[in-house]
Amino acid sequence: MTSSAASNVVPEYMSLKTLAIYAEVTTRTLQNWKMLGMPYIKVRGSVRVRRHDFDNWLSSFTATENTPPANQIDDIWRDVVAEVKNG
Repeated sequence: MTSSAASNVVPEYMSLKTLAIYAEVTTRTLQNWKMLGMPYIKVRGSVRVRRHDFDNWLSSFTATENTPPANQIDDIWRDVVAEVKNG
C-alpha cells in the first residue's frame, strides 16, 4: 500500500481528534455531540467512536424541506442543552 493510499484509510474506531478531522468539525463540537447522544465507547478513560455508528447517528440529522428555520433550531438546541445540564 502506498503512503497516499494509507492516508485515505479511515480507521474503524477513531479518537475524538481523528473523528474531528473525519467529520470536519472541532473536538469541542464532538464533546457537545456526546452530550446529545453521539455513540461512543470509553476504555480506561480513552474515548473512541466507531465510524459506522457515527455515520448512522449523524445521518439521522439530515435536513429536509420541512427542516425548521435556523432560529427554531437555535431554540431547540438551547432547550436540549438546558435539559442536559439540569439532568
